[in-house]
Amino acid sequence: DELQFKCREISLLDSVGQEMTSSIKIIIAVERLNDELIDALESIVKVKKGKHKLRFQLIDSVNRQKLQMFSKSYMVEVDNELVSQIEKLGLKYKING
Repeated sequence: DELQFKCREISLLDSVGQEMTSSIKIIIAVERLNDELIDALESIVKVKKGKHKLRFQLIDSVNRQKLQMFSKSYMVEVDNELVSQIEKLGLKYKING
C-alpha cells in the first residue's frame, strides 16, 4: 500500500494571512498618549481601510491597569505596510486570528 498526497488548494502566504486575521490590537502606554500620536494613528488607519477590526489596549504601568477598547469608526487592512507604520511609531501590536 502506497500513501498519496493530493493537494486541494494552493494559496499565497500573504493571502492566507489576510483571510485568517480578524483584528489587530495596538498596545499603547498611557504616558505615550498625546495629540501627535493620536493624529498619526488616525492618518494611518484612514489610509489603510479594510475588513479587520481595530482594537487598542491602553496600559497604565504606574497603577498596573489595562483598558481594552475597540474602534467603532475604523476597520483596517492588516498587512506588512500597516505593521511597519505602527512599528515606526514605536508601538507594540498583536494580530489576532
